[in-house]
Amino acid sequence: MDLIKLEIIISNLYLERLIEKLEGSGVQGYTAVEISRGKGLKQGEQLSEGLLPTSNNTLIFTICDASKTSDIISNIQPFLQERGGKLITYKIEYASGLSS
Repeated sequence: MDLIKLEIIISNLYLERLIEKLEGSGVQGYTAVEISRGKGLKQGEQLSEGLLPTSNNTLIFTICDASKTSDIISNIQPFLQERGGKLITYKIEYASGLSS
């Protein structure tokens, strides 16, 4: 089975809606990690020290069958574009401890 990892960075403000869209696309599991610090080309270094939790970003990732990837991306990509989310996909060469 070919596996793909999807990594998404999105504002916490839109996290619950993104999770709903992922689950509606058939994603059965995910991991979400709040981002405390990062540095990008567009905005430079960003620290998540805001007073409101909605000003922070989260990295959410999931691993799915490659045959489902296009449908998942088609479902979430418009949402991510409207809300400034970032999406990266990776082909997984090896994974251990995953259950289907």
